[in-house]
Amino acid sequence: MQTTSRGDDSPQLSPVAEVVKVRVSLVINDVTCPKCMERVKEALSSLGGREVKMELLPQGRAYVRLTLSEVSAERVTEALKRASQGTKHNYVLAEFKVED
Repeated sequence: MQTTSRGDDSPQLSPVAEVVKVRVSLVINDVTCPKCMERVKEALSSLGGREVKMELLPQGRAYVRLTLSEVSAERVTEALKRASQGTKHNYVLAEFKVED
């Protein structure tokens, strides 16, 4: 807890939110080239994803590891859907795993 002063020298407690970060690994379908990887990385970064590491896998898939403060497969799915718009691709979350 942090303290703040109200001006009358009596401290007041104010809560400090602690952000919990979680390592997540993903497999995403229909990622076929470096441009796809760039789009997916931008989409995940828009969710607050940090330390995003990607690797192209055979058959148009990508393996991704990143750190997120808010973990939700639904949020990742929506971000991938937005990243697919205007392209010939349909990025789909195939695996979502929270790491220990």
